[in-house]
Amino acid sequence: MSEHVHLTVQTLSGVFEGDFEEDQKLQDVIDETLQTLDIKPSPGDDYVLECNDVDLEPQQTIEQSHLTDGAVLFLAPCEGGGGIR
Repeated sequence: MSEHVHLTVQTLSGVFEGDFEEDQKLQDVIDETLQTLDIKPSPGDDYVLECNDVDLEPQQTIEQSHLTDGAVLFLAPCEGGGGIR
């Protein structure tokens, strides 16, 4: 059974706190934060989630990212700069 982890996500639009399961993907944390804080990204906008100045991979789980209960994350739009992905 998966453990629950309490995460705090800080954004320019406010702070979101939630409980997630360790096996949830970080993309779920991003999506729930955007929805709860009513942040509506423009088409093509990408967001980066970081912890301790390290960018996290949205496809990884909370456990794979070594996030612990009480972790504080920062969610912000990616810095611009076009280019090929």
